[in-house]
Amino acid sequence: GVEQAVKMEMKVFPNPAHDNIIHVQIDANQNMPVTLQLLGADGRIIKEIEKEVSGGANVVTINIFDLPTGL
Repeated sequence: GVEQAVKMEMKVFPNPAHDNIIHVQIDANQNMPVTLQLLGADGRIIKEIEKEVSGGANVVTINIFDLPTGL
């Protein structure tokens, strides 16, 4: 069989965050697990979310109320 290359595009909005919520739109060409990592200015992982996305448009909502302002 012919293997299909994995293709994924992401958009994060709003920027800056509003009401302690951000949304990550993930457009994928197939079902797949994804790991989203929010990084601090120093490159450390400050939040990690694992999700299963489906082919097509997906939106993951992330609550950031527990993170310091300005990240």
